[in-house]
Amino acid sequence: MEKFYPYIGLAVLALLVLLFALLPKTDKKNTANSTFAIAFGGICVAMSFVLSLIPGLRMPQGGTVSWASMLPLVMYAYVFGFRRGLMAGFLYGLIDAMMGGYIINVFQFLLDYPLAFAAVGFAGLFGKINIKKEASMVSGILLYTFIRYIMHVMSGIIFFSEYAGGKNPLVYSMIYNAFLFIDTEIVMLAAVYLMQNKGFMGILERLKGNRA
Repeated sequence: MEKFYPYIGLAVLALLVLLFALLPKTDKKNTANSTFAIAFGGICVAMSFVLSLIPGLRMPQGGTVSWASMLPLVMYAYVFGFRRGLMAGFLYGLIDAMMGGYIINVFQFLLDYPLAFAAVGFAGLFGKINIKKEASMVSGILLYTFIRYIMHVMSGIIFFSEYAGGKNPLVYSMIYNAFLFIDTEIVMLAAVYLMQNKGFMGILERLKGNRA
């Protein structure tokens, strides 16, 4: 793991530069909103990581079925949009890798962690569409899951084919990474349940007022 720290450090630096570059340079209100969005994103990243620590089903070559650990990040993307969600997911992927990830090389690290989790940003693409809120949330989660699943399957084909035991690496990787759909089902059920609560939806709407 230690040999990958320089790559991880560079990735974190790149993310910070990207965050700074994307800060709006307009008026003070937008700057304040951007600061709030970034700070709240940090809170959601931390919440997702804490939820990931609750024991769940851990796969042998990496991957976990957790108790809705991605829910805070999904909600963040839904409220603050694709760009913010993308950055928050990327940062979460880095932290997840550093705190016990299954890493073979830097390319597998990128596919299975920062890039895969950055896909949570796609959960925010449906936030502004004029459809039922639960439907927009579920649509976003499904899109995020599909993109993340592709990342993990690609990693499995390229870097974990030796575990296929002579079977087709594509089939093996698709079956192995199917755990993600169980994890997603838990997140969707939790999200839809929370969205039935008017108080919770009121909070989401107020948060949307702070997006820049």
